[in-house]
Amino acid sequence: MDINFIFQLISGLLIAMGGFILKGAFNSLTQHDKRINKLEVDMARNTAENESLFKRLDNIESKLDRLLEGRHGKV
Repeated sequence: MDINFIFQLISGLLIAMGGFILKGAFNSLTQHDKRINKLEVDMARNTAENESLFKRLDNIESKLDRLLEGRHGKV
């Protein structure tokens, strides 16, 4: 076997292994990016739902205050 052939074989194997490692790294980054995007959407939805909930609770509180004020006025 020629030393040049052995060098090319080893170089080819190392380049192939490096390619597989890079492909796995980029695939992992893509999956994490999708996951982060989903979390951002979920957080935005949760924030909107919380705001809606607080508005409803404020309305209930104001209605209860009006009811209590009405009872104190009649007593």
